[in-house]
Amino acid sequence: MHWPVDPEVVDNLTPKALKPDILNGKAWISIVAFSMDNVVHKFLPVPQAVSMFDEINVRTYVTDGKHRGVYFLSIQAGKKFASWLSRKASGMPYRFTDMLRKKGEFKSWAYPQRFDCEYEVGSKQEKTDLSIWLTERYGLFRMKRNRLMWQEINHDTWPTFDLYVKHLNVHYPDYGLDGKVGPALCQYSTGVTACIWNPVVVKSQKAALDNKHEARMLTHP
Repeated sequence: MHWPVDPEVVDNLTPKALKPDILNGKAWISIVAFSMDNVVHKFLPVPQAVSMFDEINVRTYVTDGKHRGVYFLSIQAGKKFASWLSRKASGMPYRFTDMLRKKGEFKSWAYPQRFDCEYEVGSKQEKTDLSIWLTERYGLFRMKRNRLMWQEINHDTWPTFDLYVKHLNVHYPDYGLDGKVGPALCQYSTGVTACIWNPVVVKSQKAALDNKHEARMLTHP
């Protein structure tokens, strides 16, 4: 689910080394609710407690002037150990949240955040400039130990279908998503297999965060 926002909103939520990626004068914030399945490391076996779990992430779209990719504002995982290990290993804002996923329904509870969606899947979507811009992102930025990292991602083109929302309660006030305005675009996908490559340091000195956002990150154990 995707919402257009003023670029200043994204600029205040992301490291100063990054700038909002803009399409037609707007930045975008998306909520992506999905299931991780069969996560493996190139050289190590991964236990099921880590390799399979539900996840909801809030992401936005940024650039450092060379790369264009996603930046995760929030990542909620439905398993405690997976959340803890992913946060330690990646430095990304993982945290455990109770979740329920079944056919046509996806919910999470993490006060004050809330995602409650009931839906039906429709026909395959025709690709548009907007849908391609939002989904075909082959890299991510993340902060780790005061360094801004770039990580390349490889996957097939996302197959997307119409998503008919029967009920939606979205409340992520830190990111301006308070449920008063619905998403401009909704999509469902059957998923892809993704390969994530080793991170590369983009900026070695601290890429300072907005004070309010830094405080929010620190309160997410």
